[in-house]
Amino acid sequence: MGIKIITNAKLIEIIEDPEDGLEAVLFKMLDIPDEEEDEDEIEGLEEKSDGNDDPDGEAGGTGEGESQNEDDQDEALLIKQKKKRKKNELELDCRVLITAGHRDVDQDVFNSIHNNGLVYNGRLIVDKSFQTTDPSIFAAGSLCEFSGRYKALSQGRPLRMDRYNGREMGSRLARCVFDIYDSQANPEGMDDELPSFYLPQGQGGILPGNMIYYHIQTTNPLILQTNQPEV
Repeated sequence: MGIKIITNAKLIEIIEDPEDGLEAVLFKMLDIPDEEEDEDEIEGLEEKSDGNDDPDGEAGGTGEGESQNEDDQDEALLIKQKKKRKKNELELDCRVLITAGHRDVDQDVFNSIHNNGLVYNGRLIVDKSFQTTDPSIFAAGSLCEFSGRYKALSQGRPLRMDRYNGREMGSRLARCVFDIYDSQANPEGMDDELPSFYLPQGQGGILPGNMIYYHIQTTNPLILQTNQPEV
């Protein structure tokens, strides 16, 4: 289908055109040594451009030689202005660029979790009250995940919090922090209940042509009727 797959490359630059927007993208090929390209052709063109200058020429000439000299100078200037490429750099012309990657925690956050003895299993593990293994540390958000002991009670609901509405999770987290001082906040028989979330989650972006795309979906499949798709 004319699709070219490039592997072991890193996106290092997005080249834009003032009029047309995106013009090209520049990749660094990680399996090629980092060496600069030969510049013999550029230097040769510069010498040719300098050699066309005739200091002994008459000021009142026909202008044909001057026109040719100006064209060569413009071409040399254009090459000078073009960014020097290396052998391991690949420039591809394009008008639309789509990038994607998996969500993960950065190294500093992971070290902070690990060094404090908190449980980390792909995400920071918390109980139903957003409490970590350290009773003084609460957490919520896309970094966190409910404990696996709630898996049987999830009823199709994901344990990872990146599938839920951040505003609703923040409100529940604040409530749980205050509830630790309320002896009536956790009646008997509710210790293993997994909280339910109802606010939808939305994601949006701007597509080519200044079109705004927004996707909203429910975070609780229990409120959907049978055979009713998510919108």
